[in-house]
Amino acid sequence: MAQQLGMGHDGMWYSLENGDGENRRGVMVLNHEYTTDDFLHEGGTDAWTAEKTLKSQNGHGLTAVEIREVEGEWVVVDSPLNRRYTGNSPMAMSGPAAGHHLLKTADPRPWGHSTTAATATPRGGPISPVRRTSTATSARHSVTPSSLTTPKRATASRQTVSATSGTPPIPASTSRHRGTRTRSTAFGWIVEVDPTHPDARPVKRTALGRFKHEGAAVTTAGDGRVVCYMGDDERFDYVYKYLSYNSWKDELSWNRSPLDHGELFVARFLDNGTGYWIPLIHGHGPLTAANGFADQAEVLVKARLAADLVGATPMDRPEWTTIGQDGNVYVTGTNNTRRTEEQVDAANPRAENAWGHIIRWKNDRDHLSVHFDWDVLVLAGPGDGVDGSTVPTEAAFGSPDGLWSDPSGRMWIETDGAQPEGANDQVLCADPATGEIKRFLSGVKGCEITGITMTPDQRTMFVNVQHPGNGDPEISSWPSGVTGDLPRPATVVITKDDGGTIGS
Repeated sequence: MAQQLGMGHDGMWYSLENGDGENRRGVMVLNHEYTTDDFLHEGGTDAWTAEKTLKSQNGHGLTAVEIREVEGEWVVVDSPLNRRYTGNSPMAMSGPAAGHHLLKTADPRPWGHSTTAATATPRGGPISPVRRTSTATSARHSVTPSSLTTPKRATASRQTVSATSGTPPIPASTSRHRGTRTRSTAFGWIVEVDPTHPDARPVKRTALGRFKHEGAAVTTAGDGRVVCYMGDDERFDYVYKYLSYNSWKDELSWNRSPLDHGELFVARFLDNGTGYWIPLIHGHGPLTAANGFADQAEVLVKARLAADLVGATPMDRPEWTTIGQDGNVYVTGTNNTRRTEEQVDAANPRAENAWGHIIRWKNDRDHLSVHFDWDVLVLAGPGDGVDGSTVPTEAAFGSPDGLWSDPSGRMWIETDGAQPEGANDQVLCADPATGEIKRFLSGVKGCEITGITMTPDQRTMFVNVQHPGNGDPEISSWPSGVTGDLPRPATVVITKDDGGTIGS
């Protein structure tokens, strides 16, 4: 299976082949978030073997594959660029935490797997998070599996590090502890791969912090510095921003990566519609040795704990981020049914938030300022004010997850979770300027719709259907449609009948 596509198709990134002026040949990089082991192995999870472990490892990771359109059909090309990155692919580590004692184990190889949303760096290559898929035993000091992963993570006792005055209270259900030095510290990092050089080793960029990354939106500021916005997909966790110290062109001229030399921030959303980015720098404020941070590497390894201490705003599962053509940055808050009335704030305005919402902000000075203004783009739900929703009933949706702004400024919203009236997960298209939202695509039973990208001419869209039927052939046999066939994740190609721009 190491030479096949994995399971759990999630984020995607697409780049044209050099010289392809027709937008009909390129390299697709997609990631495989998790495996449904009950349906992946003959006999399911009973009588577990080393062979099943290896197959599951190979089902995770990333795929780089060259594709092209031939007579209206997109096909896989037999290409030297085709490559799998699996749970057994060696990876390098870079940045402030590389080589740190918290990352050293009896087995020093920094392997990793199970990724989510992919995005392109200024150099053109994709970056993608690496997350654990096995049970976490030190909950706050480790990165936990996604809510779709089985078995569920163990619940360990958690202890809050002493906080400074002004820090918002941490819900009892999400109290933290330092944890211990385990191999889990090798997981939870953003990984950069270069699909144009299939022999290049993937690199874990530790300057971007360690937490439950669901994705990353990368851009360049007006002075050429790299900016990266990220969400931590967990209830009561945070939104982060990374800003390189120098322009990416300067960094590359010095044979350095702009993703290794920069500053990590975490967001504080104020109730008056303003906010600011709090730097996570060793020695600043409470981030000292006395509070368990011996150096900058420990701040990055324990990014969640650092964010706790500096007073970041706990959010409702911040997942995908995207940067709109209007200059705003957007983040999905998928849901959080554990938020109580006492924990409601302006940025997370609903208790027991089953439907989720989308927030946007604009930074002063082209992504460079620490200050920003923010508002809620939409409160998802049944529509027309039911449960506080701000969408019309005909476009009702819940649990926004994937989010992408296309080159024309349209906002594409993908869902993963409970939908009003028991509907299937879906894709919606929004106009951020007017707030108008329309349903674009509905998925099959039991699936998640995720991973969205287009050819540069915007005439071909690619969307992933993850875990159709939740892997159960009694629920779905998609895409074959043959009764009894195991459902499979797949990438769907979408074009307009008239060959025009998608969404126009």
